[in-house]
Amino acid sequence: MVKGFGFGINWKWADNYYWQSIFASGPVNAYNVLDAQINYAIPSWYSVIRLGGTNILDQKYYQAYGMPEIGGFYYISWTFNFSFK
Repeated sequence: MVKGFGFGINWKWADNYYWQSIFASGPVNAYNVLDAQINYAIPSWYSVIRLGGTNILDQKYYQAYGMPEIGGFYYISWTFNFSFK
């Protein structure tokens, strides 16, 4: 849409299931996760600036019974590459 800008959106869903291991066994609830990223390319700097996050709605969930909850993770990055075209 705008020169130099890009984006990505990803939605993940997992149904509820029963986790069974030597450590612990029990139900794991269904969960949804929304990931998003925007980026801007700056060819004169040989760079790409990115801003994004995983689980951007910060809905706490766990993937295995007895494990810690997972929350949101947000980031900013600057990628510098001399071979940028």
